[in-house]
Amino acid sequence: VDGPGWDCETRRQASGYLNALRNFHFIFLTLTYSRVFSLTDVLCGTLKKKPGDVKYCTSKVQAAIQKIEELKQEVHFTEIFDTASACSCENGSPQPKVKRIREDGSPGREADTYARLYKEILDDAVQQISGRFADVKALGFLELADTSRFPAFGVFPSE
Repeated sequence: VDGPGWDCETRRQASGYLNALRNFHFIFLTLTYSRVFSLTDVLCGTLKKKPGDVKYCTSKVQAAIQKIEELKQEVHFTEIFDTASACSCENGSPQPKVKRIREDGSPGREADTYARLYKEILDDAVQQISGRFADVKALGFLELADTSRFPAFGVFPSE
């Protein structure tokens, strides 16, 4: 944060940004969303490659939802929580104490609070993907317009 030609205001701003990047909460959210976005990025690329193949796209959406659901396992949360703790401690920013009191009046453990946040993020991702692609199966008739797939359709009913 110290460099030639830096004025006091620039140093203060850079120091503030650096402290924000070292914050446990920031690191935890970054790692969590990185896991989710790595799955949704692959899904997005897949959907762009084969937009006319509704059955294939539907299977890939379901596979992505399943993978996000698998991230809810305790081992994945623990890995992210421990990594965020290690990163924030290495940078001199200790893991924060939970500032909020739970609705039942008892203070929550930090790990429990972040476990709930982690699962809520994953639940929201599943809900958003499910809602976004809920009606895709109804668009199956669009596959009939793909001339390259005509041989795979076989014989059409005569009625």
